[in-house]
Amino acid sequence: MIKELRDMCIFSAHSVIRDPPFSRLDLISCRNLLIYLKSGLQAQVIPLFHYALRPSGYLFLGSSENVSRHSELFTSLDRKNRIFRRRDLVARPLLPLQQFLPQMRREAAGPEENNSGLLQRSDTLRRAADAIVEHFAPTFVIVDETGQTLYFSSGTGKYLQPAAGPPNRDIVAMARAGLRADLRTALHRAKETGQRVVRDRIHVQINGSIQMVSLTVEPIIEGKETAYGVVFTDRGPVSAQDETPRAEGQDTTVQLIEKELQETKERLQSTIEELETANEEFRSSNEELLSVNEELQSTNEELETSKEELQSVNEELQTVNNELSTKIEELDRANSDLNNLFQSTQIATIFLDKNLEIRSFTPAVTKLFNLIPSDGGRPLTDIVSRIDYPDLEQDMRRVCAGEEVAERSVRHLSGNGYFLARILPYRVPNNQSMVCF
Repeated sequence: MIKELRDMCIFSAHSVIRDPPFSRLDLISCRNLLIYLKSGLQAQVIPLFHYALRPSGYLFLGSSENVSRHSELFTSLDRKNRIFRRRDLVARPLLPLQQFLPQMRREAAGPEENNSGLLQRSDTLRRAADAIVEHFAPTFVIVDETGQTLYFSSGTGKYLQPAAGPPNRDIVAMARAGLRADLRTALHRAKETGQRVVRDRIHVQINGSIQMVSLTVEPIIEGKETAYGVVFTDRGPVSAQDETPRAEGQDTTVQLIEKELQETKERLQSTIEELETANEEFRSSNEELLSVNEELQSTNEELETSKEELQSVNEELQTVNNELSTKIEELDRANSDLNNLFQSTQIATIFLDKNLEIRSFTPAVTKLFNLIPSDGGRPLTDIVSRIDYPDLEQDMRRVCAGEEVAERSVRHLSGNGYFLARILPYRVPNNQSMVCF
């Protein structure tokens, strides 16, 4: 991170579950955290994100995360990269903010504080306003740009009913049969023009009888979001005069026919445009699926190639392992043959490195030198010998320096015999010279 950007940031430890949420944030980047939370905690955290963001703030999630269960709180800007924008025209869910208070303040916030006169007065005013709206205001519904319901007034069951199947908040799907086409057309016209759209004399079958209903769709603009108020006005039952107009002249009949034809054209145009939009979304989704399928196929091919390579490497390793096992067996046999050879010949032999330190020796050497198995790595000159050989070190160094052989007759210190001492060069694979005594 560059220094200028680092100086603009404040880093601190914060728990989105236990700590109080921040507020009025422009962006929340929470990538690959929700996948480690259970559904209950996710249902608690996502509304907190909505509360913490300022109007039209942005939420950035990981590629495996989504807010599909809280689509009423966020709208998708980039589904592929999981970028969402806060919706403002929604009823904010109740947040358990009291859980973030310290224990003493939580206990202090008792009934006395909640039942203050100001709060009681506010509740009374709210109930009075709700009563006036319920008794005198028309039936209405507020929907977002996609037609998903955000708020219901009382009495909407007369015009809307839940659609069969899984829960659905689409107002067109919930509209009664006679109202559905006009509602779809009015919403479409309101989105295109941004103005109020009114549809009169809509015949809707309600509770076994035909009722005339007026429909009004009013755009409501709030910041960067637009909602739509859908108002239903009941005009009473359809009379015989409404069903069969009197013959007041040819002009009246023609006007009615032309009006119905114009409304039919508008419905058809709205349906065609919605179908085109759905086709475009379908093509876009199909292209995304094809792209994902190609990526999966490419990944699958890479995995198959990697699998074949791993199998080939495994076979090579098995071949090398078998060769090494064979070599080890051969070395074990050769080592066993040499040990048996040295023990059977009773030749006292000492193998030294270039520093005249003991590498190994045969058992017969112990009769001439006080050697034990743990003496490996010690200089031979430090070992007490039982032979009279004062020039032993000088001869070994000459042979190690390049002389081919040093051979002398030496006497046992006990005086019970003589031995032929022969010092030979010992060549290792890297052409370094060692000594065999």
